[in-house]
Amino acid sequence: MVLIFKSKKALDFLLKHGEVVTFRLHERKTGKDWITDRRGGKKIADVEVILFEEVRMPSYRASEFQKYINKSGFDSVKEWWDEIAKINGFSKFMNAEKGYFYLVRLLHRQWLRQNAAEVVERGEGDAP
Repeated sequence: MVLIFKSKKALDFLLKHGEVVTFRLHERKTGKDWITDRRGGKKIADVEVILFEEVRMPSYRASEFQKYINKSGFDSVKEWWDEIAKINGFSKFMNAEKGYFYLVRLLHRQWLRQNAAEVVERGEGDAP
């Protein structure tokens, strides 16, 4: 099952640094997978997906996001929350029962060195 990155900031961080922590409202499979930036989009890279933490919502706290902020691609928890709400819809985000933090790692560091800048320049990391 493909992992879609609609957040340009998160995708660009992954391509630049080789890993990113992403927050999802739904549980997803872990292990090897591939990423794209839109439904029906082209494959950007192979990744490994690791579940870090499941949190109860909407009682989540900023501290749960704060501990992952340096690996998220965002400058603040508020910016991260705003992006999640924009992608999923504010109501859906605020009324979710659970949420999941995943670490996503590029599987091929060689690919990263050769292609990351080109993908970002072409704008393939456009959608979150």
